[in-house]
Amino acid sequence: MSLIQDIKQRTTILDIWRQASPDAPQRCGVYKSPLRSERTESFSIFDSGRAYKDWGTGETGDVIDFCVALWNCDKKEAVRKLGRGLMGQPIKILPVARKRKVVDQEHLAYLKLECLKSFTLKQDSVLTQFLTAKRIPFRVAEYLNKEGSLGMYRGAPSYIYKTGIKVRHKPDSSRSTRWILGGDGGYPWRYDSLTPKIKTLVLVEGESDLLTSCTALQSLDTRTVRVIAAPSASWRPEPEILSAITKDRRLIVAADNDDSGRALTQWLMRRVESCIPFPWDVAWERKDLCDIDSGDLTHIYRGLIQHE
Repeated sequence: MSLIQDIKQRTTILDIWRQASPDAPQRCGVYKSPLRSERTESFSIFDSGRAYKDWGTGETGDVIDFCVALWNCDKKEAVRKLGRGLMGQPIKILPVARKRKVVDQEHLAYLKLECLKSFTLKQDSVLTQFLTAKRIPFRVAEYLNKEGSLGMYRGAPSYIYKTGIKVRHKPDSSRSTRWILGGDGGYPWRYDSLTPKIKTLVLVEGESDLLTSCTALQSLDTRTVRVIAAPSASWRPEPEILSAITKDRRLIVAADNDDSGRALTQWLMRRVESCIPFPWDVAWERKDLCDIDSGDLTHIYRGLIQHE
């Protein structure tokens, strides 16, 4: 293995960035560029920290390209520095990246059936407590369950994604979750149920916000409207997912009015021309979507959906 190949496999952009700045991020994501001055995040790190793209300039590269830009040197000098260490200190060496775990589709199908076959709406169950806490009518949950999205796993409400099952342990909590198998995989909840007749797409942050939105939309003619949920506020969809959900559709982003929610909205706005942000001053006022009165939310959605 050549020195360049060894550097690319065992050194990450995050390692170099952390040595250059104490404020460097700890994981992949979208941040303000360390290579230039900017007001909003547009510097994306992915592939386990081994690749980047600056969406503001269109530049892409690996760890060596990053060092060339960061240190303002040529590629030969960057390789030499990476080979001997930076400023006399050895650069952190990580294990060679392994392939991502392949999801066992048969096991996943079994878990999905286990969730769905035990789905009940008995009074005082964990699920009914959850729905009551979020002010979600049972008929909405029943309708979503028919689509194979909502179920139970060992007594806890569960949400079924394409690559795993997300379980809530507490009926009144939106944070106590865990994955049974796999992870979010970049697939939003109810993403697979999109059809060509859906012309307006409402993207919310989290599954409970989706249920609340469906409740607010019941009084509207929403045959061409679909609500889907991003797995989390840190979700950054792959290009093919973003293309699929926005092709020939109008996208309304209804993330929460907090730092992570606004970051998701801004990230999408930079990539989708049809992306329409929620009016923060009218809709959120620093509130979570579930905290807004259903009547007010219906009025807000009506104005956005009917907007031309």
